[in-house]
Amino acid sequence: MTRYDRPRLIEDTTGATKLKVSLPGGRYQLSLRDGGRSLLCDRLGYELRDVVPDPLVRVLVATGDAWFPHQRDYESVLADLPENAPASERDRAAVAEYLRTTRVPAVRLETVTRVIEETGLSGHIDPDDVPVTELPTIPDGIFEDDSSSAEASGEPDEPDEPTREAVEPDEPTREAVEPDEPTREVGEPDEPTRETIEPDDRIEERPADRPPVGDEGTEGKGEETDAELREIPGVGAKRADALRAAGFDSIAELAETRPADLAAVPSFSEATATVAVEGAREHLDDGPSTAEKLARQTGREASLFEAALSQLAAAGVPPSAARQTLLRQYGPSVADIDAVDGRMAYFLSEAGYSTPLEVSGASLEELEAVDYVGATTAARIKEGAAALLDD
Repeated sequence: MTRYDRPRLIEDTTGATKLKVSLPGGRYQLSLRDGGRSLLCDRLGYELRDVVPDPLVRVLVATGDAWFPHQRDYESVLADLPENAPASERDRAAVAEYLRTTRVPAVRLETVTRVIEETGLSGHIDPDDVPVTELPTIPDGIFEDDSSSAEASGEPDEPDEPTREAVEPDEPTREAVEPDEPTREVGEPDEPTRETIEPDDRIEERPADRPPVGDEGTEGKGEETDAELREIPGVGAKRADALRAAGFDSIAELAETRPADLAAVPSFSEATATVAVEGAREHLDDGPSTAEKLARQTGREASLFEAALSQLAAAGVPPSAARQTLLRQYGPSVADIDAVDGRMAYFLSEAGYSTPLEVSGASLEELEAVDYVGATTAARIKEGAAALLDD
Protein backbone atom coordinates (compact mmCIF):
# COMPACT_ATOMS: atom_id res chain seq x y z
CA MET A 1 0.00 0.00 0.00
CA THR A 2 1.39 3.38 -0.95
CA ARG A 3 1.72 6.16 1.56
CA TYR A 4 -1.12 7.99 -0.19
CA ASP A 5 -3.44 5.06 0.46
CA ARG A 6 -2.88 5.02 4.20
CA PRO A 7 -5.74 6.24 6.42
CA ARG A 8 -5.59 10.01 6.71
CA LEU A 9 -7.47 12.69 8.56
CA ILE A 10 -9.52 14.83 6.18
CA GLU A 11 -12.24 17.46 6.39
CA ASP A 12 -15.42 16.98 4.38
CA THR A 13 -17.50 19.69 2.71
CA THR A 14 -19.44 20.34 5.94
CA GLY A 15 -16.25 20.90 7.95
CA ALA A 16 -16.47 17.55 9.77
CA THR A 17 -13.22 15.71 10.51
CA LYS A 18 -13.18 12.19 9.06
CA LEU A 19 -10.82 9.32 8.27
CA LYS A 20 -10.22 8.55 4.61
CA VAL A 21 -9.45 4.86 4.15
CA SER A 22 -8.80 2.56 1.19
CA LEU A 23 -10.83 -0.65 1.03
CA PRO A 24 -11.15 -3.25 -1.75
CA GLY A 25 -14.11 -1.37 -3.26
CA GLY A 26 -12.36 2.01 -3.35
CA ARG A 27 -11.68 4.93 -1.04
CA TYR A 28 -14.19 5.72 1.69
CA GLN A 29 -14.69 8.17 4.54
CA LEU A 30 -15.15 6.98 8.11
CA SER A 31 -17.19 9.35 10.27
CA LEU A 32 -15.68 10.17 13.68
CA ARG A 33 -17.66 10.58 16.88
CA ASP A 34 -16.51 13.02 19.58
CA GLY A 35 -14.44 10.33 21.32
CA GLY A 36 -12.53 9.50 18.13
CA ARG A 37 -11.87 13.14 17.29
CA SER A 38 -10.73 13.84 20.85
CA LEU A 39 -8.28 10.94 20.80
CA LEU A 40 -6.73 11.75 17.43
CA CYS A 41 -6.82 15.56 17.40
CA ASP A 42 -6.77 16.65 21.05
CA ARG A 43 -4.86 13.92 22.89
CA LEU A 44 -2.43 12.96 20.11
CA GLY A 45 -2.33 16.17 18.07
CA TYR A 46 -2.95 14.65 14.64
CA GLU A 47 -3.81 17.22 11.98
CA LEU A 48 -5.49 17.18 8.56
CA ARG A 49 -3.67 14.96 5.99
CA ASP A 50 -1.71 13.16 8.75
CA VAL A 51 -1.48 9.37 8.43
CA VAL A 52 -3.25 7.60 11.30
CA PRO A 53 -1.55 4.35 12.43
CA ASP A 54 -3.30 1.02 11.98
CA PRO A 55 -3.97 0.17 15.69
CA LEU A 56 -5.75 3.50 16.24
CA VAL A 57 -7.98 3.04 13.18
CA ARG A 58 -8.89 -0.52 14.17
CA VAL A 59 -9.68 0.37 17.78
CA LEU A 60 -11.92 3.29 16.72
CA VAL A 61 -13.81 1.07 14.26
CA ALA A 62 -14.19 -1.66 16.90
CA THR A 63 -15.61 0.72 19.53
CA GLY A 64 -17.86 2.53 17.04
CA ASP A 65 -16.12 5.90 17.27
CA ALA A 66 -15.17 5.54 13.58
CA TRP A 67 -17.95 4.20 11.41
CA PHE A 68 -19.65 3.91 8.04
CA PRO A 69 -23.37 4.50 7.43
CA HIS A 70 -24.05 0.77 7.83
CA GLN A 71 -23.01 0.70 11.47
CA ARG A 72 -23.47 -3.03 11.96
CA ASP A 73 -20.97 -3.90 9.20
CA TYR A 74 -18.00 -2.95 11.36
CA GLU A 75 -16.65 -6.53 11.34
CA SER A 76 -16.45 -6.43 7.54
CA VAL A 77 -14.69 -3.07 7.70
CA LEU A 78 -12.11 -4.47 10.12
CA ALA A 79 -11.57 -7.49 7.89
CA ASP A 80 -11.02 -5.28 4.82
CA LEU A 81 -8.69 -2.73 6.43
CA PRO A 82 -5.17 -3.24 5.04
CA GLU A 83 -2.24 -3.23 7.42
CA ASN A 84 -0.95 0.24 7.98
CA ALA A 85 1.83 2.07 9.80
CA PRO A 86 2.48 0.76 13.34
CA ALA A 87 1.66 2.93 16.34
CA SER A 88 4.29 4.53 18.55
CA GLU A 89 4.49 3.86 22.28
CA ARG A 90 2.93 7.27 22.88
CA ASP A 91 0.00 6.37 20.60
CA ARG A 92 -0.44 2.99 22.29
CA ALA A 93 -0.52 4.55 25.76
CA ALA A 94 -3.07 7.14 24.62
CA VAL A 95 -5.36 4.61 22.95
CA ALA A 96 -5.18 2.42 26.06
CA GLU A 97 -6.31 5.37 28.19
CA TYR A 98 -9.07 6.06 25.66
CA LEU A 99 -10.29 2.47 26.04
CA ARG A 100 -10.33 2.77 29.84
CA THR A 101 -12.58 5.84 29.66
CA THR A 102 -14.88 4.79 26.78
CA ARG A 103 -18.00 2.74 27.42
CA VAL A 104 -18.23 -0.01 24.80
CA PRO A 105 -21.54 -1.70 23.87
CA ALA A 106 -21.59 -5.27 25.18
CA VAL A 107 -22.12 -6.63 21.65
CA ARG A 108 -18.79 -5.09 20.60
CA LEU A 109 -16.70 -6.25 23.56
CA GLU A 110 -15.53 -9.47 21.89
CA THR A 111 -14.41 -7.51 18.83
CA VAL A 112 -12.63 -4.88 20.93
CA THR A 113 -10.87 -7.63 22.89
CA ARG A 114 -9.72 -9.28 19.67
CA VAL A 115 -8.43 -5.98 18.26
CA ILE A 116 -6.51 -5.31 21.49
CA GLU A 117 -4.74 -8.67 21.05
CA GLU A 118 -4.16 -8.32 17.28
CA THR A 119 -2.69 -4.81 17.52
CA GLY A 120 -0.36 -5.59 20.42
CA LEU A 121 -2.17 -3.34 22.86
CA SER A 122 -2.50 -6.07 25.48
CA GLY A 123 0.76 -4.88 27.01
CA HIS A 124 -0.88 -1.52 27.73
CA ILE A 125 -4.42 -2.52 28.72
CA ASP A 126 -6.24 -5.59 29.97
CA PRO A 127 -9.51 -6.14 28.06
CA ASP A 128 -11.20 -6.55 31.46
CA ASP A 129 -10.47 -2.85 32.09
CA VAL A 130 -12.70 -1.73 29.20
CA PRO A 131 -16.03 -0.35 30.57
CA VAL A 132 -19.11 -1.96 29.04
CA THR A 133 -22.60 -0.62 28.35
CA GLU A 134 -25.29 -3.22 27.77
CA LEU A 135 -27.73 -2.64 24.92
CA PRO A 136 -31.35 -2.23 25.99
CA THR A 137 -33.62 -5.24 25.89
CA ILE A 138 -36.94 -5.17 24.07
CA PRO A 139 -39.68 -4.42 26.61
CA ASP A 140 -42.95 -6.30 26.41
CA GLY A 141 -45.33 -4.77 23.90
CA ILE A 142 -42.80 -2.43 22.27
CA PHE A 143 -44.05 -3.27 18.78
CA GLU A 144 -47.70 -2.81 19.77
CA ASP A 145 -47.56 0.25 21.98
CA ASP A 146 -45.49 3.27 21.00
CA SER A 147 -45.80 4.65 24.53
CA SER A 148 -43.16 2.14 25.57
CA SER A 149 -40.53 3.84 23.43
CA ALA A 150 -38.89 5.45 26.45
CA GLU A 151 -38.15 2.03 27.91
CA ALA A 152 -36.98 0.76 24.52
CA SER A 153 -34.11 3.19 24.27
CA GLY A 154 -33.33 3.88 27.92
CA GLU A 155 -30.06 2.91 29.50
CA PRO A 156 -30.19 -0.18 31.76
CA ASP A 157 -29.37 0.09 35.46
CA GLU A 158 -25.93 -1.45 35.77
CA PRO A 159 -23.80 -1.51 38.91
CA ASP A 160 -20.83 0.06 37.10
CA GLU A 161 -22.84 2.79 35.37
CA PRO A 162 -21.96 6.20 36.92
CA THR A 163 -24.76 7.71 39.00
CA ARG A 164 -25.40 11.28 39.96
CA GLU A 165 -24.18 10.56 43.50
CA ALA A 166 -20.86 9.43 42.06
CA VAL A 167 -20.12 12.90 40.70
CA GLU A 168 -21.84 15.24 43.19
CA PRO A 169 -19.29 17.52 44.88
CA ASP A 170 -20.38 16.56 48.41
CA GLU A 171 -19.72 12.85 47.91
CA PRO A 172 -16.40 12.51 46.05
CA THR A 173 -14.89 9.07 45.67
CA ARG A 174 -11.27 8.17 46.12
CA GLU A 175 -11.02 7.06 42.51
CA ALA A 176 -12.25 10.41 41.23
CA VAL A 177 -9.31 12.34 42.69
CA GLU A 178 -5.67 11.85 41.80
CA PRO A 179 -3.12 11.44 44.63
CA ASP A 180 -1.78 14.96 44.19
CA GLU A 181 -5.26 16.49 44.03
CA PRO A 182 -6.82 16.51 47.56
CA THR A 183 -10.58 16.09 47.70
CA ARG A 184 -12.32 19.44 48.01
CA GLU A 185 -15.71 21.00 47.72
CA VAL A 186 -16.37 22.35 44.22
CA GLY A 187 -16.13 26.11 44.22
CA GLU A 188 -13.43 26.42 46.94
CA PRO A 189 -10.68 28.95 46.19
CA ASP A 190 -8.15 26.45 44.75
CA GLU A 191 -10.59 25.17 42.15
CA PRO A 192 -12.84 28.09 41.17
CA THR A 193 -15.33 28.00 38.33
CA ARG A 194 -16.13 30.76 35.89
CA GLU A 195 -19.69 31.25 37.09
CA THR A 196 -19.22 30.99 40.87
CA ILE A 197 -16.03 32.97 41.53
CA GLU A 198 -15.89 36.74 41.26
CA PRO A 199 -12.64 38.29 39.93
CA ASP A 200 -11.66 39.63 43.38
CA ASP A 201 -11.91 36.16 44.93
CA ARG A 202 -9.57 34.33 42.57
CA ILE A 203 -6.27 34.70 44.44
CA GLU A 204 -6.03 32.34 47.36
CA GLU A 205 -3.64 32.56 50.28
CA ARG A 206 -0.72 30.20 49.86
CA PRO A 207 -0.08 27.69 52.65
CA ALA A 208 2.80 28.72 54.89
CA ASP A 209 4.75 25.55 54.13
CA ARG A 210 4.65 26.14 50.35
CA PRO A 211 6.81 29.14 49.36
CA PRO A 212 6.09 30.97 46.09
CA VAL A 213 7.76 29.53 42.99
CA GLY A 214 9.57 31.96 40.74
CA ASP A 215 12.34 34.54 40.57
CA GLU A 216 12.83 37.20 43.20
CA GLY A 217 10.63 40.22 42.70
CA THR A 218 7.94 38.27 40.86
CA GLU A 219 6.03 36.82 43.80
CA GLY A 220 2.88 38.81 43.07
CA LYS A 221 2.87 37.89 39.40
CA GLY A 222 3.47 34.24 40.26
CA GLU A 223 0.52 34.12 42.60
CA GLU A 224 -1.70 35.78 40.01
CA THR A 225 -0.53 33.30 37.36
CA ASP A 226 -1.13 30.33 39.65
CA ALA A 227 -4.58 31.62 40.57
CA GLU A 228 -5.48 32.09 36.90
CA LEU A 229 -4.25 28.64 35.89
CA ARG A 230 -6.08 27.07 38.83
CA GLU A 231 -9.31 28.28 37.26
CA ILE A 232 -8.93 25.38 34.82
CA PRO A 233 -10.71 22.30 36.25
CA GLY A 234 -8.26 19.50 36.96
CA VAL A 235 -5.18 21.75 37.23
CA GLY A 236 -5.06 22.54 40.95
CA ALA A 237 -2.22 24.10 42.94
CA LYS A 238 0.53 21.54 42.21
CA ARG A 239 -0.03 21.49 38.46
CA ALA A 240 -0.35 25.29 38.38
CA ASP A 241 3.13 25.52 39.96
CA ALA A 242 4.45 22.98 37.44
CA LEU A 243 2.97 24.98 34.54
CA ARG A 244 4.48 28.25 35.72
CA ALA A 245 7.85 26.58 36.29
CA ALA A 246 7.65 25.31 32.69
CA GLY A 247 7.09 28.87 31.41
CA PHE A 248 3.31 29.05 31.12
CA ASP A 249 2.32 32.54 32.24
CA SER A 250 -1.29 32.61 31.09
CA ILE A 251 -4.29 30.52 30.15
CA ALA A 252 -3.84 31.74 26.55
CA GLU A 253 -0.40 30.09 26.35
CA LEU A 254 -1.83 26.87 27.75
CA ALA A 255 -4.67 26.92 25.19
CA GLU A 256 -2.18 27.08 22.30
CA THR A 257 -0.28 23.99 23.47
CA ARG A 258 -0.75 20.47 22.12
CA PRO A 259 -1.66 17.94 24.84
CA ALA A 260 1.10 15.63 23.64
CA ASP A 261 3.67 18.38 24.32
CA LEU A 262 2.16 19.37 27.66
CA ALA A 263 2.42 15.76 28.86
CA ALA A 264 6.20 16.30 29.11
CA VAL A 265 5.67 18.78 31.98
CA PRO A 266 6.04 17.23 35.48
CA SER A 267 2.74 16.28 37.17
CA PHE A 268 0.97 15.84 33.80
CA SER A 269 -0.01 12.66 31.98
CA GLU A 270 -1.53 12.42 28.48
CA ALA A 271 -5.00 12.41 30.06
CA THR A 272 -4.51 15.35 32.43
CA ALA A 273 -2.73 17.32 29.69
CA THR A 274 -5.81 16.92 27.48
CA VAL A 275 -8.01 18.06 30.36
CA ALA A 276 -5.88 21.17 30.92
CA VAL A 277 -5.68 22.20 27.25
CA GLU A 278 -9.40 21.64 26.63
CA GLY A 279 -10.22 23.56 29.81
CA ALA A 280 -8.02 26.49 28.78
CA ARG A 281 -9.58 26.66 25.32
CA GLU A 282 -13.08 26.54 26.79
CA HIS A 283 -12.21 29.24 29.33
CA LEU A 284 -11.16 31.60 26.53
CA ASP A 285 -14.13 30.74 24.31
CA ASP A 286 -16.86 33.40 24.31
CA GLY A 287 -19.52 30.75 23.67
CA PRO A 288 -21.33 28.65 26.27
CA SER A 289 -19.26 26.21 28.32
CA THR A 290 -19.76 22.44 28.15
CA ALA A 291 -21.71 22.61 31.41
CA GLU A 292 -23.96 25.34 29.99
CA LYS A 293 -24.56 23.37 26.79
CA LEU A 294 -25.45 20.27 28.77
CA ALA A 295 -27.79 22.29 30.97
CA ARG A 296 -29.56 23.70 27.93
CA GLN A 297 -29.86 20.28 26.30
CA THR A 298 -31.15 18.47 29.39
CA GLY A 299 -33.16 21.12 31.23
CA ARG A 300 -31.06 20.67 34.38
CA GLU A 301 -28.98 23.17 36.35
CA ALA A 302 -25.53 24.02 34.96
CA SER A 303 -24.10 23.62 38.48
CA LEU A 304 -24.83 19.88 38.29
CA PHE A 305 -22.58 19.51 35.27
CA GLU A 306 -19.94 21.93 36.58
CA ALA A 307 -19.54 19.69 39.62
CA ALA A 308 -19.42 16.52 37.52
CA LEU A 309 -16.97 17.91 34.96
CA SER A 310 -14.73 19.31 37.70
CA GLN A 311 -14.34 15.96 39.44
CA LEU A 312 -13.98 14.10 36.15
CA ALA A 313 -11.26 16.58 35.15
CA ALA A 314 -9.35 15.69 38.33
CA ALA A 315 -9.59 12.05 37.25
CA GLY A 316 -8.16 12.88 33.80
CA VAL A 317 -11.42 12.84 31.81
CA PRO A 318 -11.74 15.90 29.51
CA PRO A 319 -15.11 17.54 28.73
CA SER A 320 -15.12 16.18 25.18
CA ALA A 321 -14.93 12.62 26.51
CA ALA A 322 -17.43 13.19 29.35
CA ARG A 323 -20.09 15.05 27.40
CA GLN A 324 -21.68 12.06 25.68
CA THR A 325 -21.97 10.02 28.88
CA LEU A 326 -23.37 12.92 30.90
CA LEU A 327 -25.87 13.78 28.19
CA ARG A 328 -26.96 10.15 27.99
CA GLN A 329 -27.16 9.95 31.79
CA TYR A 330 -29.13 13.14 32.44
CA GLY A 331 -30.55 14.14 29.09
CA PRO A 332 -33.26 13.03 26.68
CA SER A 333 -33.00 9.71 24.89
CA VAL A 334 -33.62 8.96 21.24
CA ALA A 335 -37.15 7.87 22.28
CA ASP A 336 -37.92 11.49 23.22
CA ILE A 337 -37.66 12.62 19.59
CA ASP A 338 -41.19 13.32 18.33
CA ALA A 339 -40.82 11.41 15.06
CA VAL A 340 -39.50 8.24 16.76
CA ASP A 341 -41.89 5.46 17.73
CA GLY A 342 -41.12 2.48 19.95
CA ARG A 343 -39.85 0.23 17.19
CA MET A 344 -37.60 2.92 15.71
CA ALA A 345 -36.24 3.74 19.18
CA TYR A 346 -35.01 0.19 19.59
CA PHE A 347 -33.37 -0.12 16.19
CA LEU A 348 -31.83 3.35 16.39
CA SER A 349 -30.32 2.43 19.76
CA GLU A 350 -29.07 -0.87 18.36
CA ALA A 351 -27.38 1.00 15.50
CA GLY A 352 -25.56 3.28 17.95
CA TYR A 353 -27.95 6.25 18.24
CA SER A 354 -28.93 6.45 21.92
CA THR A 355 -29.27 10.23 22.24
CA PRO A 356 -30.51 13.17 20.15
CA LEU A 357 -26.89 14.38 20.04
CA GLU A 358 -25.80 11.21 18.25
CA VAL A 359 -28.75 11.46 15.86
CA SER A 360 -27.99 15.11 15.05
CA GLY A 361 -24.42 14.20 14.10
CA ALA A 362 -25.52 11.54 11.61
CA SER A 363 -26.24 12.14 7.94
CA LEU A 364 -29.60 11.38 6.38
CA GLU A 365 -28.03 8.44 4.53
CA GLU A 366 -26.71 7.02 7.79
CA LEU A 367 -30.13 7.25 9.43
CA GLU A 368 -31.87 5.74 6.41
CA ALA A 369 -29.61 2.69 6.79
CA VAL A 370 -31.31 1.90 10.13
CA ASP A 371 -34.12 -0.65 10.00
CA TYR A 372 -37.62 0.83 9.76
CA VAL A 373 -36.32 4.35 9.06
CA GLY A 374 -37.10 5.69 5.59
CA ALA A 375 -35.97 8.84 3.81
CA THR A 376 -38.91 10.98 4.96
CA THR A 377 -38.70 9.73 8.54
CA ALA A 378 -34.92 10.23 8.66
CA ALA A 379 -35.36 13.93 7.88
CA ARG A 380 -38.05 14.30 10.54
CA ILE A 381 -35.89 12.48 13.09
CA LYS A 382 -32.94 14.82 12.46
CA GLU A 383 -35.18 17.87 12.77
CA GLY A 384 -36.65 16.53 16.01
CA ALA A 385 -33.21 15.81 17.45
CA ALA A 386 -32.02 19.35 16.60
CA ALA A 387 -35.09 20.80 18.27
CA LEU A 388 -34.40 18.87 21.48
CA LEU A 389 -30.79 20.05 21.50
CA ASP A 390 -31.75 23.62 20.59
CA ASP A 391 -28.84 23.75 18.12
